[in-house]
Amino acid sequence: MDEKPSIQALARAQGYLKLPNGRALTGQSHDHKRHGTTTLFAALEVATGKIIATHSKRRRRVEFLDFMNSVTAAFPGRKLHVDLDNLNTHKRNEDWLRAHPNV
Repeated sequence: MDEKPSIQALARAQGYLKLPNGRALTGQSHDHKRHGTTTLFAALEVATGKIIATHSKRRRRVEFLDFMNSVTAAFPGRKLHVDLDNLNTHKRNEDWLRAHPNV
């Protein structure tokens, strides 16, 4: 499990190009509309390659634990081994771990 913060949320400014004769030419322009940033949370099940992912506007302990709740819900009754880095949101979650003894 890991997270990637500050991903640019971009959209193409124009999905097609309108020609002077009224026809539309499909393609993409190089302009983008900015929609802020997002944080991607993702977990990989090594045995099958299945990925569980979600995104959030912020990267706080609340969002991290919400994602962990979705991961544990995806594998009910199974023992989960989760590798984490030393980010501050991954620390001091003893109450959550006591409530989820299979993690």
